[in-house]
Amino acid sequence: MGLKLMILFLSLGLLLGCEKDAIVESLSDHQVEDSIQKNNETPLDNCPKNFIPIQALDGVFDESFCVAKYEMKENFITGLAESTKHGTPWVNITFEEAVDKCRELGTGYELINNSQWQRIARLIADGDSNWLTYNAYSSEMTAYTGNHTFVNAGNNKKSGEGKLLSAGGDFDPCFGYDKAKCAISNSDHFYQKRTHSLPGKYIIWDFSGNASEWVMAKAYEMPTTQAQSSPFYVYELAQNDPLRSIYGNDQTCSTPHARNHYCGFGKLHLANDQATMQGGLRGGSIKEDSGIFSLHLKNSSLLTQSSSWRGFRCVYTPL
Repeated sequence: MGLKLMILFLSLGLLLGCEKDAIVESLSDHQVEDSIQKNNETPLDNCPKNFIPIQALDGVFDESFCVAKYEMKENFITGLAESTKHGTPWVNITFEEAVDKCRELGTGYELINNSQWQRIARLIADGDSNWLTYNAYSSEMTAYTGNHTFVNAGNNKKSGEGKLLSAGGDFDPCFGYDKAKCAISNSDHFYQKRTHSLPGKYIIWDFSGNASEWVMAKAYEMPTTQAQSSPFYVYELAQNDPLRSIYGNDQTCSTPHARNHYCGFGKLHLANDQATMQGGLRGGSIKEDSGIFSLHLKNSSLLTQSSSWRGFRCVYTPL
């Protein structure tokens, strides 16, 4: 009997040992597979915390990148910039200081550039949920007369609380307002909505309004021949105007006029010596005309001027 029990235990031991080896081998294979999958992930699958992936568009925008979900805030412990909903935007900062603060975050981080801004603004403009009517570029189904349709312009001087605001939860795009009715389609407060939707169900905060944001720009984006003594609306750019691809949208909303905030696209401020500049301000603010395409390129002295309503946003591009 003792011999039989011994043989039984030995058999069980061998069986369990084989099963254990099989399990270990299986786990090992799974770990290798996981490693392969991670190595095959696109760089944008690993955006930094509170950064949103923006995919390239063949023939138009040839790079993918990650953009800060929020306007950059100052971390008073580390002194670094961070994308977080807490606190008000980091303002009173010049263009060069904004460039440096983004680069301080590490390799691959930069201040957002004009081309990247354009890519995001056009994605916003093409999204139905970013329009008063929930129907991009169209006035159909609106509760108003006179083609009252537009993209929301956020916390701005016409309708906001007159101060910079921290961000809230994505479910509360009216965060910080006394009258929180801005998230309702066809509401006459819709233009105050502070969030915009991007492909992939991502939400970006204060891309229009709140603080104006510094952007880098290339030489061809600083034309001198188009200088204007007074600002004009983005929708006024002619179809064949080269500035349209640099600063404007590829479509316009129906019958834009003052009553619908000129589509919510914003104004262009072009004057003087743009060719000597390395960047400008986009998105508007509580003090400057808000709109997803708004731009301020007044003269080169602008880049050395800081103010209490001008901030910045960083991007991350994996190398």
